[in-house]
Amino acid sequence: MHGMRSTDIFDLDFTTPPPDTGKLVAEALAHAEAAILTLERALETAVVENTVEEAGWRLLASLYLGTGRLALLNALEDRHEVFFGVPMFVELRKDKVHKDPNRVAFEMPGKILHDNLPPLDEVLAACAGDKGALLDFTRVNGADEDGLGVLQKFFARLPRDDTRPELPGIERFMTGLEKAAGGEHANEKMWGMLFEYQRFCNNQEAFDDLAIRYAVRTGVSPPSW
Repeated sequence: MHGMRSTDIFDLDFTTPPPDTGKLVAEALAHAEAAILTLERALETAVVENTVEEAGWRLLASLYLGTGRLALLNALEDRHEVFFGVPMFVELRKDKVHKDPNRVAFEMPGKILHDNLPPLDEVLAACAGDKGALLDFTRVNGADEDGLGVLQKFFARLPRDDTRPELPGIERFMTGLEKAAGGEHANEKMWGMLFEYQRFCNNQEAFDDLAIRYAVRTGVSPPSW
């Protein structure tokens, strides 16, 4: 170091070279391709086994969007709505709903099946109590056919007077269900739940409108009020 100028140290370049962004993007796309194939296989298996987690659909949709596969994205969104009964990413778009903190709360499952609803006797007891009951639908993303049948019977037992439970998030669920009932994969359980909900709401006008649409679509006489 003898004889080196004191300023020579500032002539040295200690900065790292700029990253090769083209290479990084290519590597990221390769990983995305592998992830897409893995998720597609996993979802097909899960649909067959009825063990689908909605997060996988959302992740695959994001990858389709990021890689410009809009046709596949649209097809996946349509399939998601048939399977879950609500549009994809609805949780991210929903408005904040009011929940009365004083009521006895029962959380509805993310996907309604035939055996996972809150105990009806406990719900009815809470409805009759001083605080009242709350059935929280904000997490519900869909239901299978058997689950809708059980839910219809569940609603048929709920009180329809001043002791009826509060239902935060139910409108979003029912809107998705009504849209699904108008699609090619509609079934009687969807319509049955739609009719039962209007009875619960004591909304005969909405019930009659639903009955007309049901009769036009199916050619079958609708249920009576």
